[in-house]
Amino acid sequence: MERRPLVCALLALVVAGALPVASRAATPCGSVAISLPAFARGSDNLVSWTVTGQGSSVEIEISTTPDTTSEGAFASTVQSFSASASGSPREIHGLAERTHYFHARATKPGACTPGPWSTIKSSTQDATPPVITITSQEQTSVGAVFLNEDATIVGTAADEAGGAAVIASGAKTVTVTLANTTPVLGAGTPPDPLTVSVAPDGNWSATFEGISSGTYVAEAAARDNVGNVSDPATLSFVLVAA
Repeated sequence: MERRPLVCALLALVVAGALPVASRAATPCGSVAISLPAFARGSDNLVSWTVTGQGSSVEIEISTTPDTTSEGAFASTVQSFSASASGSPREIHGLAERTHYFHARATKPGACTPGPWSTIKSSTQDATPPVITITSQEQTSVGAVFLNEDATIVGTAADEAGGAAVIASGAKTVTVTLANTTPVLGAGTPPDPLTVSVAPDGNWSATFEGISSGTYVAEAAARDNVGNVSDPATLSFVLVAA
């Protein structure tokens, strides 16, 4: 009976909010959703986030594996940082060429305990350009001599086998430029460059129509989906108007 007044006094303090925060049941902060590109060029990346519910900042972890501890954090991290909940997006630097894994949680010290870790998202750094090959179409030609006013240049473009990227971003387009180095058969005004798409199997084809007779050098360069550009491939050929 003697303890009843003390219990009542403590309950009154809890209701009034006079007890320290640590003495009251803490509410978890809200949830975080993050987004980032599937592939990023070089060693930089860009992560965005939105916070639903309570939270004034976000804690972000980056790892090279998706493995987590029993508390939900990554088992190992290569980078981690805190940022304002409204500070999205954030540019990340210094990432190696490979796939990385990202997750985040909301925090607000003194108001809520750290929220749950978000769904893990992955993104691959790709600093390796595609490799391109170039050949001439054998049809309507004798050797490297085209017997009409059109020249079709074909080839392949793809990420190098065994490259540093775990999953490379692939080749997207090829730009072909013709230079008339020795117009022995005519004026040989070079046409404008052509940019063509690379097919899913890595093949590409560019047709130059109505060009003058002459000796040409075709130079082709491939660009992948994050903007890496290959070293050029070249092919010399002679075109004689039919």
